[in-house]
Amino acid sequence: GSSISAVLDFLKRNFSGISFTLRSDFQIPQGTNDFSRVLFGSEARQSISEDILFLSPSVRRDTPEFKTAAEHGTILSSDVEFFFEMKDIPVFAVTGSDGKSTTATLASLMLTADSKPFPASANIGLPMTSLLGSSDAVGTVAELSSFQLMNFSPRVERALITNFTENHLDWHSSIEEYASAKENLITNAEKRIFNLDCDFNRKIMGKYPAYALYSAKIPYDVMQKSYNAEHYFSLENGYVSKNG
Repeated sequence: GSSISAVLDFLKRNFSGISFTLRSDFQIPQGTNDFSRVLFGSEARQSISEDILFLSPSVRRDTPEFKTAAEHGTILSSDVEFFFEMKDIPVFAVTGSDGKSTTATLASLMLTADSKPFPASANIGLPMTSLLGSSDAVGTVAELSSFQLMNFSPRVERALITNFTENHLDWHSSIEEYASAKENLITNAEKRIFNLDCDFNRKIMGKYPAYALYSAKIPYDVMQKSYNAEHYFSLENGYVSKNG
């Protein structure tokens, strides 16, 4: 996909002497000479000996093949994890069961000044690795999924979980695993925004300091008396209100 292509482009631009293997469960068209080996289908997960595997988000890492590879020293990573190892711009990150694409898109539009792009990235917008070394973007709003967050807890400048409902349980082994993946977004965040209308947000916010709180149901004066935060966003008489 485009995210893995962005990793390939970055590595080719910045490093020499690296050989690349393409491993894919599915046969995909090959129009490039970038790869020294190409393995499809049943061969794709056999005899893994590369130093690093950049995996698509939908690939679970707890399969025997990947466990064996990791035990033999292969690093399991992804384009998003690679970006966070190398990043030099602030990241405002959004996840959630619903509304995350809308929230990330709106945030990107609001943060983008005329000459200073703050693009959306990851699951919407640009591949994150394409922003490394970018002279244009002053930051990015990343829309991240539980698939990506299950494997690491990124260092982000702002973090928001829109809401939480039972989702992706055909992929996640349990609702607890899904919840833990979502919480990984805020563990290492510099500043956290919580949705007071969401049971999951209210449950986990006791563990972390809140930078901002928002609610479409609770008025500002009630929020401010009941919860500690630097900023409160509420609906007052049909208007979005900040700190009353």
